Order: sequence, then structure tokens, then C-alpha cells
Amino acid sequence: MSDEERATVVQLHNEIRNSVALGQLKNWPAASDMQQMSYSNELEELAKTHLENCVFEPGCIGCNIGLDNRPGQNLYAMAGPANWTRAVNFWGQAPIDFVMPSGPGMPVRMKVSVLSQLLWSKSNKVGCAWKDCYAKTGNSLYLCNYMPAGNEYGGHVYMSGQACSRCPKGTCCSNSCPHKPQPAYEGLCARLPAAATKTTTLRSASVAGGIHDFLLCSALDRAHIKTHCYQPLWTLVGGGIKQVCSSTKPMSEVIPSQAEWIQDAAQTFAPQENTVVTKHGLKIKYDFLVVAMGIQVRFDMIEGLVEALETPYVCSNYSYNTVTKTYQAMQALKEGNAIFTYPATPIKCPGAAQKIMYLTDAYLRKEGRRDKVDIIFNTSMGVIFGVRKYADALWDVVKGRGITVNMKHELVQVLPNKREAVFRLLDSTANPKETVTFKYNMLHVVPPMTPSAILKTGPSFTDNTGYLDVDGETLQHKRYPNVFGIGDCTNVPTSKTAAAVAGELGILRKNLTNVMKARHRPKSYDKCILAEFDSKAEPLETFPFNQAKERTSMFYMKRDMLPFIYWNLFLRGYWEGPGIFRKAMRLGFSK
Repeated sequence: MSDEERATVVQLHNEIRNSVALGQLKNWPAASDMQQMSYSNELEELAKTHLENCVFEPGCIGCNIGLDNRPGQNLYAMAGPANWTRAVNFWGQAPIDFVMPSGPGMPVRMKVSVLSQLLWSKSNKVGCAWKDCYAKTGNSLYLCNYMPAGNEYGGHVYMSGQACSRCPKGTCCSNSCPHKPQPAYEGLCARLPAAATKTTTLRSASVAGGIHDFLLCSALDRAHIKTHCYQPLWTLVGGGIKQVCSSTKPMSEVIPSQAEWIQDAAQTFAPQENTVVTKHGLKIKYDFLVVAMGIQVRFDMIEGLVEALETPYVCSNYSYNTVTKTYQAMQALKEGNAIFTYPATPIKCPGAAQKIMYLTDAYLRKEGRRDKVDIIFNTSMGVIFGVRKYADALWDVVKGRGITVNMKHELVQVLPNKREAVFRLLDSTANPKETVTFKYNMLHVVPPMTPSAILKTGPSFTDNTGYLDVDGETLQHKRYPNVFGIGDCTNVPTSKTAAAVAGELGILRKNLTNVMKARHRPKSYDKCILAEFDSKAEPLETFPFNQAKERTSMFYMKRDMLPFIYWNLFLRGYWEGPGIFRKAMRLGFSK
């Protein structure tokens, strides 16, 4: 084997594996844990030994190693000179006979073949040899050995899901690894080198994970994330009005070209040392830090929910992997109960929990099935909405549409085999653990949400609820003056929405700039950061008409205008909320 042949073998394997991982092959699910191959000289030597006597059969002949250590194998025979492209492509085009998973994160199983070994996600080393055996067999024989071996009895070829979303421990997504493997592949998990630790010093840094990181990229030039999702659009995706692909853009199209993009996740905060340590061991020293980590969606906090989401009856608009199931469940709903939930924790986009319920009602009326379906809203809250004016209007809506509302009902368990949802009664004084069970034909779940546990790694970094502890008026950390926070990860008393962040951006930009220039007191923050009502739950409307009334124009604004503002103004740091328009429409007589 020449170096050129070795490079060809590895490249061909990785290109085929990468195309499968990215879901580019028709009818094949994407792979979430597909590892990148590297070449092994040891496996090549075993292949040479195997072919020494021109025996065309599997079994690692002459290996003299135990069964547990034997590699997986693929064999090929053809006449003529060496042609590894033909051999590997033959394995990659073997007949397909596999089990389609029922949802993301499910194992993909395939009839044992050369193709299943080539795609075995855990195999990350390959070593090959060929031998001219024309005198004995009339062909040249080709053999590739793989470790860890594939085609394991009872095992799976790979796990379905978004590429790189389940990279094994000790690996990272190839095209975003800190050690920058070459070549890099968008869909493959590359092994980290034994030592992947170095230190980088930055003037200012942003640790981000929610939608807020991108506006900070524009303002402060730091962020990390791979694909950006415009999550407010998922309400319309779940309602069958928009496609999920229209809600995403690659990070490379959103982050400013002048930004230094560290494609790694924060693992530890050490604010007393002005340091952030990443998942892969990179130590980042900073002078100033902005934390915009968003909030975590926790399907795992409800017993049985993760398994239930693999069934066609349970859905959620709060995840890219589950949002398309909502419209499918809506279409399949013929009769029975359609239940919509609201958790007992703070959540992002709280209005979205009800929006999909009203879209379902409209769809069922259009299809002539509404009279056969009971729509039920079970909320952990004691009010239908946090602002009195809009709550009164929403009560009129649910009554007019025949929707049942149950207060203080917290979803605690889903029994997918029985199609039952169990709710804890939060206002039960006789028995604090009292529950009630509902049958469902469609169950839309808004999961509990929590701040990232990583925030707690920094001493005195969070409040007692786990949120970043910042001043509610300045967004400056209460203990570390060179640290600021924005958005859902903070304990600022606002709703957790993109509109709130738009209002926060201007004050953060001014205050951080002042601190960086050694000015003393940051400018005061007026807290009017939530779209259409302030942090005191008082209406703060933009338009000079009653926005509590249902209007078609508001629907068109959400569907068409807000995405335009988001992609073209908000992410570039040019949108600080509708305040200027609010004043203009009221001749200056407004906040």
C-alpha cells in the first residue's frame, strides 16, 4: 500500500459515511454518532497476513489474536490492477435492507453486509491491503480491517438524529474540533488527540447557546454555535404553515466575518481567574465576559416523556427534533382529547404554549372534526396569562372556542403504552401528591426548562435558582464587574423571549462599553424590554389600537414581518425593540 492508496481508502470511507450522517441519501435517516475514520498501519499488517495465501474468506486468517480483538472485515475481488475506488464504492453500494427508526435517537439496524460494516458508527480505524492472486483465483483480492469491529450481533449500525448531536466521549464534530483535523467533515465525529489543552486570551468573550449570542457577535464579536434556529417560527411549523428548514441558518452565514469563532462548548467558569474552560480543554482568558447561554429544554424531567415522543401521538414545538411531529399529530387527530400543557418552571416563549392550541382548533374546524375533539389546556399556573389585560381577552377566546382550561395541573408522567398523561394537582391542600390522569389522542408538551448547570461551576456566579446573578437594571454581574449577562440565562425579571433580549441589547452595549473604557456607573436600565408589556406586567403596546383583540394583521406580522426583522436587523445588532415606533405612533407620548 502506498501513501496515496492509504489516503484514498480513508477519504472514500469518510465521504460515504459523511453523506449518510448528513442525511443526504434518499430514504436514509441521518446519523448522530458516526465517527471519522483514520488509517491504521497495524490493521494493514493484519490484512497483509490474511491475504498472504490468497484465501478469499473472512476470519482474520493468521491473525493469532483472540476473538474479542479481531477486526471487522470487508472483502472484494476483481481482475486487473489495484483500484481502491472501485472496491470501496462496491461496498458502499451494497443492497440496502435496514430497519427505519421511528424517531430521532433510535438505532438504525441493517442486514449484515459489507455496507453495514462500512457504516458502523463506532468503527474509527481502517487498515487495508490487496494482493495479486491471479495465478490462484484469477483475481486481485482486496481486504479492509476495521476497529472497533462492526456487525456486532444485536448491535446497531448507527443512531439516527442530527449529525454530530451524539458524538461519543472523546470526540468532537470534525469541522468544529479545536485541534482542526484535516480533512474535516461536517457530519463525522473525530477523535480528540491525547492532549487538546491550550490557553487563548481574548479582550472580550461571549459564552452563548441561545438566540442571544448572534446579536452579541455583532455588538461584541464573540460567540459559538453551529446552526442557528429562529425558534419563534416553530409555532407556525407545528401548525403546518411554515417548513422547519426556513427556521435555520448556518452559523457561518450569521456570525460576522471579523469574529473569532471558537467552536466549542463552555464547561467551567472561573470568574475569579477571568477564565472559561471549554469541553475540549481550551482555556480562554478574558478581560470582559458576556454570558448568553439561553435556557435548557428538559424533556427528561417528566417521567416517560422521552419515550412518548417516539410515538405519533406526543409532540412538542419546543425542539427542532420534535416540532414537525405536531402537524402530523394534528392531521391524524380524528376524535378524543387533544391536551396542551404548561410546566411549573420559567420557560422561553411562554405564549407559544397557547398559540399551537389555537392553531389546532382552527385546523380541526377547517377539516370539520372540531366537534369530535375535546381541546384541553392543563397549565401549572394559576392564571391563563401573566398580564391581566391579555388574560381577560384570552378567557373570552377559550370560552368562545369551547376549550377547557384546568389551572394548577402540572404534567409529571406520560404513559405512552396507555396513551395517558398524569398531572399533579398543585392546589390540592388535602394531599400535596394528589394526581389526576387524562387519556389523550394528541398531547402537546411544553417541557420544563432550567438554566445550564455549567453556570454553577463559577463561585457565587448564580443566584439560588441557578440563573446568572446580574443587576436587573444594568445587566452587570453583582460580584464580578467585568461579567455581563443577557437573555434567558439571567435572573432579570422579564419574560424569556427574543423581544426581551432586543430591549436588553441597547443597555448592555452602552454599559459594557462604559466599563471597558473605565467609566464608572453604567447607565440605568428602564426594564421596558418585553414586547408589548413591561417587566411589571403592565401593557406597553406599540400600535395605537387595542392589541388584546384578535387581528389578522398581527398574524401576518408574526408570519412575515418578524422573521425579516430577526434575520436582517436583530441578529446584526440594529434592532433594540419597537420603542422608536411606539413613540412615533403616539407623537412622542410613550415610554
